[in-house]
Amino acid sequence: MSISPGVVVSVPRIVLPAWSEAGPPGGIAQSILAGLSLPAAPPGGIAGLSGHAAFTVQGPASIAITGSAGGGNTIQVSAPEAPGLNLAAATVTVTLSGQGDTVVAQGAVALTVTGGAGHNHVVGGAGPTTFALTGPGDWLEGGAGPTTFIEQAGSLQDDRITGFHAGDVIRFQGFAPDAALLDLGGGRFAVVDGAGRQESFTLDGIAHPVAGTDYLFV
Repeated sequence: MSISPGVVVSVPRIVLPAWSEAGPPGGIAQSILAGLSLPAAPPGGIAGLSGHAAFTVQGPASIAITGSAGGGNTIQVSAPEAPGLNLAAATVTVTLSGQGDTVVAQGAVALTVTGGAGHNHVVGGAGPTTFALTGPGDWLEGGAGPTTFIEQAGSLQDDRITGFHAGDVIRFQGFAPDAALLDLGGGRFAVVDGAGRQESFTLDGIAHPVAGTDYLFV
């Protein structure tokens, strides 16, 4: 099977080898079947993605995907509902290294996205999600499941958090002990501290975040 660049493919529930790749650079399809162990995956996960890729998680599995340094990738991860599949254990970690990447979780997959050089778009699904991106200007979109937004000093500036709801939390890391969250109005907030940092971002979904519940400094 070949996959043309720019085409996002959803892998059906069929019997495949532990891992299969299809198509030239710019299109990769993966199916992770129920009950597979980590040694079945390529060492270090899938590296150097270019273009578009779709992954269907069909059981307990944990994989790492590394996007190409140039960015511009679209990575779609899904966990279809079906009898006998332990979707609570279907976890995926995506490690980005460029700009302009898009990562979308569908279904109950538990998604963690880390890294990136900024201006990436990540979307959570119905499972628990953790976003820990390391560049400025990212769009972090929470899904129906609980989302943890890890915002690090030096990469918070111009981030956009949408879809925030009860059960979600923002964890600010790397700021000075006296750091505080300021409401700038119009959905804009800023974190300032005694070390001279002032990084502003947009938060949609909650008008007045509560310390200790909606956000923490750690």
